[in-house]
Amino acid sequence: MNLWRVVVCLVAAWVLILVYLSTMVMQPSDTGDKMERQLTKAMEEILLLKKQNLELQRLTNELRDVRLVVGVGGENSAAVKLLQNKLNEANREIRQLNLQMGDKAPLNQAEGDAVAGSKILSDGPSAEHEKLRRKLYNGVTELWYFIRSELKKIKNVAKDNRQLNTKVNDLLDDAGHQERSILTDLHSLSQIDGAEDWRKKEAKDLEALVQRRFHYLQNPKDCQNAKKLICNVNKGCGFGCQIHHVAYCFILAYATERTMILQSSGWRYSSGGWEKVFMPVSDSCRNAAAKSSRGWGRKYTGNK
Repeated sequence: MNLWRVVVCLVAAWVLILVYLSTMVMQPSDTGDKMERQLTKAMEEILLLKKQNLELQRLTNELRDVRLVVGVGGENSAAVKLLQNKLNEANREIRQLNLQMGDKAPLNQAEGDAVAGSKILSDGPSAEHEKLRRKLYNGVTELWYFIRSELKKIKNVAKDNRQLNTKVNDLLDDAGHQERSILTDLHSLSQIDGAEDWRKKEAKDLEALVQRRFHYLQNPKDCQNAKKLICNVNKGCGFGCQIHHVAYCFILAYATERTMILQSSGWRYSSGGWEKVFMPVSDSCRNAAAKSSRGWGRKYTGNK
């Protein structure tokens, strides 16, 4: 009887979570619709201003041609009259374009989505939104792990109860389908409004920033006086362990704004050293010599 109570409690908890997630995902988007209308209106005004600018450029070119006809110091009445007509025409067209702003046809759905997507792509979702999305994803995954583990414990306890084992297996299958469905919805939610493109762009920008910083630190203008971190790759462990050690040295050098000098002479994986197998970690500063040096440890109190 206690086993059935545990099963019922787990199913009830799973249903409550599904209801909560459904309300979170399907909540109304009045704010999004309002923002989309504002963005659509802004795009209409931009297109209108662009049209006005092109028209004024055309009229400016024509007026320049008229000035050439008039000549320097000339009194050509026909040319002056032509100039006046062009100015009047320009004023009329500008007034007509301004009147069209109130009744201009709205953008179609594809153009509106593009405008809204460009807004999301430039600003991206808020930090709170991203943290909550990841927390929700992890919460669903961890809850599924817990339910699956507990149900398997019930199966082990009730090995001889064939009917109960069948029910538990069915529950595992159904709950697994629901878990995968929710994760799929969360994945789709993370990609709407250009958010996924924004994340890729941010990741590339961050990568470029780190690469530039590494290049700056590893190639100081004054190698002799640059602050350095000496890293010896010859450790008493395997290849993967030694590569991890080099990575940790890079992290420490990056954090303390130092140039990392890699010592690899007599490396057991390459007697010629690191540079015989890989690119050097610096293009211009590979000498460990400095005005002063000391061992790294807790008692170190020098400047960074």
